[in-house]
Amino acid sequence: MGLNLGAGVAVESGTPMGRLGALIYYPPGTRYVGPRGGLGRTDAIFNVDLHADYTLKLTQRNRLTLILDVFNVFNRQAATDKDTVVEFTYGQYKEGMTDAQIRQINPDYLKPRFFSPPFAVRLGARLSF
Repeated sequence: MGLNLGAGVAVESGTPMGRLGALIYYPPGTRYVGPRGGLGRTDAIFNVDLHADYTLKLTQRNRLTLILDVFNVFNRQAATDKDTVVEFTYGQYKEGMTDAQIRQINPDYLKPRFFSPPFAVRLGARLSF
C-alpha cells in the first residue's frame, strides 16, 4: 500500500558515422567509402524517465493502483542517425570531395534522419481483485 517512486537514467554514446556509397547492383548505403566513424559520431543521448504509482485498498481483497509514467523528462530530442549517403550510383563519389560537392549529389547529406522520442506521459490504473 502507498506510494511507490522510481527513476531511470540512460546515457548512450553517439553512433559512429561513415560515408556510405552504392555498389553496381545494390542500392545506396550498402558500402563504406571511408572508415566507419570517419565522420565522427552523432550526439550522445541522455534520458531521464520517472515512475510513480499509488495503491488504494478498496475492500479487504480489492485494490486500485493509479500509475503515472513520464518519459524523456527534459524533452531532449537528439539526432540518433544522420544521412551519410554520398552516392546513389556507383562511382559518383570521388575521394576528397567536399561536403558542398557531396550535397550536389545528396541534398540531405548529414541532415538528421531519426531522433530520440519526445516527452511523453502515460497514465494507468490497475484493479486487483
